[in-house]
Amino acid sequence: MELLIPNQEWRSSDQVLQQMAMLALAHAWDIKAALNITVSDKDTPIAIAQKLLGKVGLKLEYLRREGSDGERMRVYGSTTPSDGRDEVFTAWMVRDEATTVNFTSTPGNKEIINSSMDLTELEAGVEVKSVLTSESKPVLEPSPCGS
Repeated sequence: MELLIPNQEWRSSDQVLQQMAMLALAHAWDIKAALNITVSDKDTPIAIAQKLLGKVGLKLEYLRREGSDGERMRVYGSTTPSDGRDEVFTAWMVRDEATTVNFTSTPGNKEIINSSMDLTELEAGVEVKSVLTSESKPVLEPSPCGS
């Protein structure tokens, strides 16, 4: 996660990247099995970091090159994606917070309501039923208890 710190610059020689690369090489087979990423000792620490970050849709951006001919080093930094994912994530969070009812599929394609609302409405003497409309969207209808 250190790689994603805003305005932080990274070089292959940085201790954090060196340690991450050594750990990735030590667990190369596990990484290949779990993430389908090939990590080789020929990869630079930056290349390994780019492969891992790529799995979650992120990358380190090339910022500049430092040093003279014999000791040139590329400098990378994290950037915030500008593809609208923050807005989508915020919309999901708002939607999820507004939704308190969870529907669980049961045998016979019936829906069971699992929520804190169940107890509140039952205590008030109202039973909540789930009815599927023609568009297969659940609609909640209150009905008197005992029916």
